Amino acid sequence: MRRHRHAACPLVAVLICHAGIAAAQPEPKGEDNAPPVTEAQAKAAEEEKATDANGKKGDKKNGEKNGEKNGEKDEEEDEYGAAHSFELGGSGSFLWNDDSVTVELSPSFGYFLLERFELSAIFTMRYVNARVGETDERATSQRYIFVVEPSYHLKLRDKLYLPFALGIGVGYDGDNPDFELIPKVGLNIVFTEHGVLTPSVKVPIVIDSDDTTVSVGADIGYTVAF
Repeated sequence: MRRHRHAACPLVAVLICHAGIAAAQPEPKGEDNAPPVTEAQAKAAEEEKATDANGKKGDKKNGEKNGEKNGEKDEEEDEYGAAHSFELGGSGSFLWNDDSVTVELSPSFGYFLLERFELSAIFTMRYVNARVGETDERATSQRYIFVVEPSYHLKLRDKLYLPFALGIGVGYDGDNPDFELIPKVGLNIVFTEHGVLTPSVKVPIVIDSDDTTVSVGADIGYTVAF
C-alpha cells in the first residue's frame, strides 16, 4: 500500500505543473475574443463610412465642376466675336474692272452686338484711275466713302472664322454723291491674343446718276480685338 501511494504523487505533481503553465499563457487576441460591438457603435461606424464616401464624391464633383468652369472661362477669354466686344483696325484693297483701277485705304471700328454678329463703321479713301469715255485717255480722282457694314462671323475651327458682310454706304468725289453696296466674304485669322488678320474678296456696286459700276477686288485687313 505504501508503494502505490508514492507512485501517485509524481503523477499528481505533473498534472499540477501542466495546469499552471496553461494558466500562465496569455489568451490569443483574435476577432473571436474581441469585445462585442454594440448596436450604437456599429451604426456610428456606418455613418462615418457614409460621410467619408459622400465627402470624396463631393470633392470629385467639385473638382470636375471647377475644371469645367475654368475650361469654359479660358475658352470664353480666347473666343473671338464675343458679345459686347469690339475691334479697331483697318484694311487696304485693290480693285479692278475693264475701265478703272482702284486703290483704297479703310480705317474701321466694329462692335459685336451679339455673339459673332458685328456692326462696323468704315471710312474709305479711294483713289481711282479710270478711262475717259470711249477714248484711251485716263483720269484720276479721289472719293471718300462712309459705309455701315453688318456681318456674321461663322466659326470654322479654333481661331479661324468665315465672315459674311454687306456694306451699305454713300460716296462723294467732290462733285457727285453715289450709293454703294459692298458684299464681302473672307477669313478672320486670330493669330495673337488680340490680333486678327482678315483677307477678303468683295464686289462693290456703285450706283450714281449716270451709271452703275460693278467691280471685283480683294483686300487685306488687320484689327485689334478687345
